[in-house]
Amino acid sequence: NKVGRAHSHPLTEMKKIFICETELQVAPKLIRSRMPSMHRTATLDFLEHKQPSTLVHPERRTRDDGIYTSHTFTTKDNRSVGVVLLDSRWNKDPTTILGAQQWSWLADTLQEHQDAGVLVTFILSSIQVLADFRPIGEYWGRHPAERNRLISTIARFNHSIVLLSGDVHLAAINQATCSEVAKEDPWTLLEVTSSGMTHSWEKPFWRKYIMLASHWLLPWNHNTDWALPLNFGVLDVDLETEQLRVQVLGDGGVFMIDKTFDLKSLRPNGSTARDSDVECKPILGVPAHASVLVQCLLFLGMCAAPPLLVASVVFYAAMRVRKFWVNRLKRRSSLDLETLKKHV
Repeated sequence: NKVGRAHSHPLTEMKKIFICETELQVAPKLIRSRMPSMHRTATLDFLEHKQPSTLVHPERRTRDDGIYTSHTFTTKDNRSVGVVLLDSRWNKDPTTILGAQQWSWLADTLQEHQDAGVLVTFILSSIQVLADFRPIGEYWGRHPAERNRLISTIARFNHSIVLLSGDVHLAAINQATCSEVAKEDPWTLLEVTSSGMTHSWEKPFWRKYIMLASHWLLPWNHNTDWALPLNFGVLDVDLETEQLRVQVLGDGGVFMIDKTFDLKSLRPNGSTARDSDVECKPILGVPAHASVLVQCLLFLGMCAAPPLLVASVVFYAAMRVRKFWVNRLKRRSSLDLETLKKHV
């Protein structure tokens, strides 16, 4: 019913789409298998793709394993930028994120972009790829084999590839230095996260406190820039100088992140290595195991400190109130005893 009511399209109906998305991502695959066609129709209708004949890729309405797709944008002088939109929900289960057919499609699409001379391809994933050490939520790191496969797939090509993601209610720039094992030919894998326009970790204050503590203490060594308020991202590709400008703006158009990257540094080396032979290290270095343990303990301590402090204050106040009433009752009992003695 929630999916069906989302057909009316107004922006206020977006919450119903999000509810459906959440239900699908946590439901077992057997249950989800009964819902995807309804979910696909509701999502594409919401995006105002009402008639298959008007779609750039009408197969999205009939494909049996997701609504993933790609686009290429070409200028008058035949310079182009590619966009790949993954579907990380349809086939997701404990063993895979994309599914066999989508994996094959992704490799073919990236090859098409390279053959067409695309300057840069942006791969959109609904969940973060490079993020690590997250106690809650979804991210590719919970499926190490799938993440390694994605990185090795990207590494096969030699045009610039950038990851875009969302989901986490904050903005971030994550980077990793990747190369084949035992080879000195590194390239930078860049991931830009922009999320969200309606919910963020900025409010209420306790959520902001937890997120600030996690950024200060947890070993998020992929992360070079981040912002907590409501935000949206802007990408500016300069085809002449081959520069990528990444901007994250907040309420009122305030710049929270503004970085420029050389697209040449974001080009994989065309590796033919297997999944396990491509290694990516956090841009800020790999933290030592002891350091990770200490940082995680400090983070847990900071998260536990406020509720423990509140509990201590409440307990102390309760004991003071109890002592007050006990003493008052004792005085009253003493007075009643003295009065009784006088009468006797």
